[in-house]
Amino acid sequence: MEKTTYLLKKRKEKSLQHEVKIQVSDYKDLFFTLSDLLKVAVLALDSEENTSRFIVDSRSNIKALLEIAIQMIPFQEAAILDEILLEKKENNSS
Repeated sequence: MEKTTYLLKKRKEKSLQHEVKIQVSDYKDLFFTLSDLLKVAVLALDSEENTSRFIVDSRSNIKALLEIAIQMIPFQEAAILDEILLEKKENNSS
């Protein structure tokens, strides 16, 4: 029997929380994805008129988008990348 995979996965067996994984090819792709999400949110905030019949509550949509972007920021990876950069600078100055 074939195992079915789902986009939405439970975090833990008895948890009510789920997670969705976003695939990126590398850190550069991740950072550009974050940047694009934030740019779209800024453009949406700048737009005063809502011409789409599919968008009922643009404020709530923008808020959800920004919350996703915040969750995607790789703070732990950034610390490691900073350490690597510092080591590189120290090695070049030696």
